[in-house]
Amino acid sequence: MEIYQNEGLDYVIPMIPLGLKETKEVSFMEPFSDFILEHYSEDSNVYEDAIADITDTRQAAKTPTRDGQGVALLFRYYNLLYYVERRFFPPDRSLGVYFEWYDSLTGVPSCQRTVAFEKACILFNLAAIYTQIGARQDRSSEKGLDAAVDNFLRAAGVFKHIYDTFTNAPSMDLKPQVLEVLVALMLAQARECLYEKLLLQLEEMTNVDCSSLHRNLSGEATQLTREYQEIHRIIQSNEAHTYLPECWAGLVPLKSEHYRALAHYHTAKSIDAALHSFKATSTPSKGKPQPKGFGGSTQTLTRDTFIYDESSLEGDLNPAMLK
Repeated sequence: MEIYQNEGLDYVIPMIPLGLKETKEVSFMEPFSDFILEHYSEDSNVYEDAIADITDTRQAAKTPTRDGQGVALLFRYYNLLYYVERRFFPPDRSLGVYFEWYDSLTGVPSCQRTVAFEKACILFNLAAIYTQIGARQDRSSEKGLDAAVDNFLRAAGVFKHIYDTFTNAPSMDLKPQVLEVLVALMLAQARECLYEKLLLQLEEMTNVDCSSLHRNLSGEATQLTREYQEIHRIIQSNEAHTYLPECWAGLVPLKSEHYRALAHYHTAKSIDAALHSFKATSTPSKGKPQPKGFGGSTQTLTRDTFIYDESSLEGDLNPAMLK
């Protein structure tokens, strides 16, 4: 997990990326040539270059670069598979082409002859690259955080597409209970980046009442606490916990408690900032006593005043009430 993190950010909590599925080589030349001659009654030599291009594209897709070029390569091969499936894989016969992929979590090989399995594996690797790109962004800048959010959301979308469209998965990393965890995890990590983006705004504010921003941060941290609690519950409630890496099992509940503490911290800072703002702006009118506030100071309490209530911190904070 460490190799995919940004090297210059030792002080931030790490993100969870995924490794890619590995596969064995497949040659389409002989089975496709025979099918063209038999089914279409055409000279297969005319299509040798096109068949070779499909084979070469798959070979390159085995080891894509972890950047935009790798993403484009996987998209290209995935789009080729759409036409390959329609022309060379009729439902009533087998060409003898088998796709073998290794589980990204367990390393156990799985083999199927359906193009649907091949497409699901390519999409999984596409999502995995998005997670790796997102994890290594420079999260000390707004630009880096925006890029991280974008990539984590893209990863979540791809995993959700696999979850919705691919059934009877032969490997554990493509099963619904694992994909459910991956979708929730990527969405939570995207929200983490939005939380850190709010922190950047806080660092840029000087001599300004930041009570509202602290309240927003508290709400975001509370929501992150709940999301990671839910991810941990999902992991523990099905067989996914026996396959997911141990570092995930430790980091997910750790993040839940981490953001719970931050939610309390920002709530306290919001109260403190509001108190200082009230003290600075309260001016007593001549001849009229003002109501006593915190510490005996005079201040006017408005409808939007944030009043401390210790009981609200005993359980989970409600993000809706903090915004």
